[in-house]
Amino acid sequence: MRKLVTECRQSGLTDAAWCHEHGISPSCFYKTIIRLRKRACQIPDHIGKVSWKHFGRHGKRMSK
Repeated sequence: MRKLVTECRQSGLTDAAWCHEHGISPSCFYKTIIRLRKRACQIPDHIGKVSWKHFGRHGKRMSK
């Protein structure tokens, strides 16, 4: 769907006119844009966890 959004935005038409020409509901088009933006801004999960008990007050690693 990202390809269609790009095609629409580069067409020179308004979003509504482009959607009408391609038989796409404008509300569906805008919901897709929102979904794509949310997906692009997602923060990935941590791969590993840091144990904070091994760090001192100023972020310096303390001996165990």
